[in-house]
Amino acid sequence: MAETISGALRQLVFERAAGRCEYCLLSQAVTAYKHEPDHIIPKQHDGPLIFDLKELLFSP
Repeated sequence: MAETISGALRQLVFERAAGRCEYCLLSQAVTAYKHEPDHIIPKQHDGPLIFDLKELLFSP
């Protein structure tokens, strides 16, 4: 069964990133799309589902 990112973990990642994409630093407040937490080490490469290995990304 595929793991999903919990609401609590999503909120922690969002707060750590101050609501900005961790690549381009664009604030979610000025976009039409919601930023999404992503795996720094992809799940297909056995990336664990933990706070330290998540990043917030803008995804149009």
